[in-house]
Amino acid sequence: MTIGLQAILFAIFTSVYASNEGFLPPSARINRLLRVWTLERGLAVGAVLGLAGIAGGIASLAFWWGATFGRLPYDSVLRLVLPSTTALVLSCQIVFGTFFLSILGVRRSRSGLGQEAPAQQDVPASDGESAAAPAAVSPAAAWLGAARQRDAQDADVRPGEASYAGVRPGDERTSDELADSLRDRHRGRHRIGS
Repeated sequence: MTIGLQAILFAIFTSVYASNEGFLPPSARINRLLRVWTLERGLAVGAVLGLAGIAGGIASLAFWWGATFGRLPYDSVLRLVLPSTTALVLSCQIVFGTFFLSILGVRRSRSGLGQEAPAQQDVPASDGESAAAPAAVSPAAAWLGAARQRDAQDADVRPGEASYAGVRPGDERTSDELADSLRDRHRGRHRIGS
């Protein structure tokens, strides 16, 4: 039962991810499911299953206590313990799966870490003149832009030509020389272009 739930969740996760990234067209069934299965409903179902599992666990402990913690008949105990444990496991799967579906549904911004920081925009000032206002840039994007500029200065090339490893377009070094350059760069010894 748990493996079946995991397989179903994996299929849903894959379909949502593939349609979000444009690998597959959006599925009408998955869209309908996502409209019905919200974060709140998933958490509620997970909580109900979890409470049922806990209640079954408490009932099995009470049953064992009634037998003075001695031997129990397996047929009656397994009918109580196995569904309780399964309900607890399924509740965790549903709760975490619902959180992950919610995360997959979040749209990411187009100015992510892998893109250059946007240029400054002209914004009219209060006295009628135009003033340059800095565009909103995340700290990580600003750090990445500064690191690329440092790489370009270290390599003595234009900013668009330098890569993190210090390899420039048209570089004729062998793969061993490039690997040595990358190791030296990682250790702090910059031998770019040698």
